[in-house]
Amino acid sequence: MLTTHEISTNSFIHPPAGIDAVRIYEFKGDERISLIPEGRVEVMFQLQGDFLHSLDAGDNWEERPFSFIGGMHSSSYEVHLRKGSGLCLGITLRPACAHKVIGDRLNDFQNATIDLVDVFGIVGKELNEKVMEQRDIQSQVTIIRSFLANRYAGNQHMERSGFLEKAISGLNDHSVASVADSVGLSNSQFRRCFREKVGLSPKRYAQIRRVNQAIKLMTQMAFSSLTDITYQLAYYDQSHFVREFRSVTGKSPKELRKS
Repeated sequence: MLTTHEISTNSFIHPPAGIDAVRIYEFKGDERISLIPEGRVEVMFQLQGDFLHSLDAGDNWEERPFSFIGGMHSSSYEVHLRKGSGLCLGITLRPACAHKVIGDRLNDFQNATIDLVDVFGIVGKELNEKVMEQRDIQSQVTIIRSFLANRYAGNQHMERSGFLEKAISGLNDHSVASVADSVGLSNSQFRRCFREKVGLSPKRYAQIRRVNQAIKLMTQMAFSSLTDITYQLAYYDQSHFVREFRSVTGKSPKELRKS
């Protein structure tokens, strides 16, 4: 069983730029947990327990390092706690800002969990040691936030995030070609830049965000009908909605509701 507690950065006295939220994940039991991509890059610390990670419905499992960058996933994936209970601390980064914390070419992180030390080198190792020295999560969060905020501040020489913010917002209602034109790039330039700075193709990113909107609507009584959701989110028809939903989550909307 997985329980997630989210602490919005709005609750912080000084919300750090680039950070979207802090999440605490509590695992109990050794069942396989299927996770749905959200269109976010996450900096993860496994504070308790040993975890395995699978991208192919559990056919192949890999060990996850103590701390890692969880890149954007293009489809659902599975996590398995070997035994007992587990506790993870995750810092989700705003899509338009993650490259300023981690660096360019976020497409290299797609569908991957890359050891923090491999990404940041000796300072990543030092961060791990500082986190492990702390006895409470709040102190651990403070140290991680400070590290990420310094990374972000140190990369302000990179292009401003306004371009990506505009592009990401535009993908909610407009085609990739239209958004590319609005930011003054050709289609190919925009797709390449978006993949490198955000971590997914603009089309796949938009699909994942729209499916996540659909999941939220499915929990609201006003949108209990799949037909309502289909038209609310501007899918061509219900079969288009179900097909895209399954490609992201691995299940149909009805199957996900039952799970």
